[in-house]
Amino acid sequence: MILDKIQRKREEINEYGFSEIAKRIIVKLFRNNIYIERVLFYRNPRQYWEKRGGERYFKEQESRKDRDLRSIFIAENLVELNVQSVLEVGCGYGKQLKSIRKLDKEVELFGVDFSSTQLIRGKEYLKREDVKYLVCADAEVLPFLDNSFDLVLTSAVIIHSPPEKARHIRDEIFRIAKRYIVHNEDMSISSTRWSYDYGEIYKQMGLNILKCCQIPCAPIPEITQFVVAEKAKENQT
Repeated sequence: MILDKIQRKREEINEYGFSEIAKRIIVKLFRNNIYIERVLFYRNPRQYWEKRGGERYFKEQESRKDRDLRSIFIAENLVELNVQSVLEVGCGYGKQLKSIRKLDKEVELFGVDFSSTQLIRGKEYLKREDVKYLVCADAEVLPFLDNSFDLVLTSAVIIHSPPEKARHIRDEIFRIAKRYIVHNEDMSISSTRWSYDYGEIYKQMGLNILKCCQIPCAPIPEITQFVVAEKAKENQT
């Protein structure tokens, strides 16, 4: 049994590298202190997602049935809005874009992410899905004109940003969205997650909240929040 454990650890080190295994051990030691974990492992979110993104993250996400169900739930709600263009901010490897394409063959799809490893995997994953562009850019400074897209979407993206960065991302999304803003953002807190109530935030900003609900197919629906907000008429042009 001891030899089996040693062999498994050797295999893990060969697959993930010694530094990654060391990080996992430290995370376990500090699992009850998210602030220490943030300082140790999440000081540079872009670097974090460059390392985590790509093939390994793709396999991790595609193996989870709840991720498939969540993606379908978001796509079904989104296509009901009958828009002509959609940008996903933090599109990763494109799982959500692909789900939208399955339900709407006409809508123009765009994606942006700051992780090149995610986008490289996404270009392969989406090569038959007629996605207009996959752009590498930081969500705090999006390279698009005002009111460029009928709908702008994020899914589990802003939760990974501290308050000041999250505000900048929100402002950029508001700027480039012509009509709708859609968020799937959990409200749990961890070393890589902050909690924001976007139903309340957008209501205070004067947006019309068309939907604010939990995602019923999530493993823990109580920590989820799905929001569909519509900009006021005077802000749509």
